[in-house]
Amino acid sequence: MDERPIYALRARGFNPNEKFFESFDELVSTYAAAIKQYQPHGPYYIAGYSYGGPVSLPVAQTLEAMGEKVHVLVIDAPPVIEHPRGKVDRVESALMLSFFLGFIDKSQLDTLGNYLRESEDINPVDYLFSLAPTSRIRELGQDLTTFKHWNDLAYGLSQIGGSYKPKGSVNDITVFYAQPIWGSKADYFETMLKKWDKYSRSPVWYIEVPGEHHTILNPEFVDKFQEIFRSELSKMVSKQGAEK
Repeated sequence: MDERPIYALRARGFNPNEKFFESFDELVSTYAAAIKQYQPHGPYYIAGYSYGGPVSLPVAQTLEAMGEKVHVLVIDAPPVIEHPRGKVDRVESALMLSFFLGFIDKSQLDTLGNYLRESEDINPVDYLFSLAPTSRIRELGQDLTTFKHWNDLAYGLSQIGGSYKPKGSVNDITVFYAQPIWGSKADYFETMLKKWDKYSRSPVWYIEVPGEHHTILNPEFVDKFQEIFRSELSKMVSKQGAEK
């Protein structure tokens, strides 16, 4: 497993002069084409975290349609792109990005929404950036301009994702899940994560990992997560070799 190349996919729009994706279909086709460009043939092991979880399904389906062998690994996400608190407006998008970046805490995430929507003289992005710890801003190499751009990108992704309705299936899916931001883990598992069963031709493997949705890859949990992830990936690779 260690000698296999690893590639990361990042939403278009971070680099200068890059256009944001205009549709979910464009995102999927671009990702699939990029994967084929760097590795022309499978087997592919495609992992998607959060928003990338539901993205991994149509990307894998696109590659399977080309005759490739694909394994899907989902990191704490259901197959649908639905926000737990409902419709995502500019304020909600900015709040979620700020929370994931460590600019605000859970209490602020839960309480600032109405305040920002009702305060017409306050720019939500400016305000949230003003709350961010200086050390965290420096650590991420952010300033107000780049943070505003990131907000625009994140909001755009939420809007095109809302049109996506999963369908079809892939050969196999493994789901890693943690404590959700809101609600109980048991409810999250039964009402949201189990929806993956519909989209896999093999029984879905569900694997619990430590941490919360937004902290799985934080320093206090990432070592254990990568240990679990690598173990499952090794099993897949070994099984793939045995089936040849």
